[in-house]
Amino acid sequence: MRAYAARMEPRLLFYTLTAALLGGCGSKPASESNTATPIPAQPNTIAPAGQPNNGAQPTSTAAFDVHEWGVIDVAPSGAVELAAGPGTQQNTGARPAPPNEEPRPMRKPVVYFHLDPGAAALDVDVRAHIPRGSMLEVWPEGELAADAIRWPHVRVSPCGVPMPSIAAQLPRLRADRSATRDGYSEVFELPEYETSDAACLTSGTTTGRLLFYRGAVPSTPLPIEVSRSAQGARVMRASARGEGTVIFTAAGGRGITLPWPAVGADVGLPEAFSESFEGEQLARTLEREITERGLTGPEAAAFMRAWSRAFFGVDSPASGATRDQQEAGRESTRRGPRVGPPAALIYVMPEATVAGVAELTITPPPRSVRRVMVVRIELSAR
Repeated sequence: MRAYAARMEPRLLFYTLTAALLGGCGSKPASESNTATPIPAQPNTIAPAGQPNNGAQPTSTAAFDVHEWGVIDVAPSGAVELAAGPGTQQNTGARPAPPNEEPRPMRKPVVYFHLDPGAAALDVDVRAHIPRGSMLEVWPEGELAADAIRWPHVRVSPCGVPMPSIAAQLPRLRADRSATRDGYSEVFELPEYETSDAACLTSGTTTGRLLFYRGAVPSTPLPIEVSRSAQGARVMRASARGEGTVIFTAAGGRGITLPWPAVGADVGLPEAFSESFEGEQLARTLEREITERGLTGPEAAAFMRAWSRAFFGVDSPASGATRDQQEAGRESTRRGPRVGPPAALIYVMPEATVAGVAELTITPPPRSVRRVMVVRIELSAR
């Protein structure tokens, strides 16, 4: 996990769809894969380019499912990042655009494939598209366009013979990708998001467990926005129906939970809490929310490893910290002021609205797709 401050600097908007291939996977030798029976083209039911699916589930009976998670991070300036993790700022001299020039960047998640037990390996075509946007960083390499990345031949197979993980390739990546266009990189975080329950994927010479891209997109409305009323009070307003819990945190990570607001209604956010929850409890609440939306246990744990400290100022239980280490951290907090994340509004985006910010095309279509996007709106002190 990188420093939170580096993540929150206003800068050119990013969009990250994580689709990195991590190791521990089996694949057929090249001589075999070249002779595999081609899979006939099927209608794509997952948000073809220019055709949002409005959250509709695929009608395919294919023997695999796709899960995706990520974060839409909105800075106080209004810039938005859709991200897998906090990322790494690089010393490239790149400067963020002034706030009045920033579109709403979106940085996107990791994508996992789940193959049914006993199902045969198959080939899929995967395309991620950022409407009116641009690509900044991808993994693995594919057919890269200005606003899209396509992996035309991804082999989805059960994991068998261990293969080199992406972590083993990081030294080469650091040499080949020492700088990105915006001085920011997420590819080096990809090993942190590997899960043991995902199918193995092979694209070209790269084998792993997920796919990744990041890009820049125009300003996009979100299902819940935060603004100030005429009287100066902070209010949230929903433009879409949703469910579950909205988490409102104060600086440092403590916070409260609220129900999803009625569409069009202004709901006031308190300036101070008479009672509030600790960061550990809020982290458990968010983990429960994303699990209920369809992520597996390992996927939810990967999400919390990436974001628990940035959101709530606490380590996720999935971080591997022992009970004694966790208690030592709490004791340190009691002895002095806690420096943690800023105030924020955090919620899971309704799945029906996700296609409006990211288009994902998979052919042949999976039996089901679960797209779990968490929005965090950082709130300014004033």
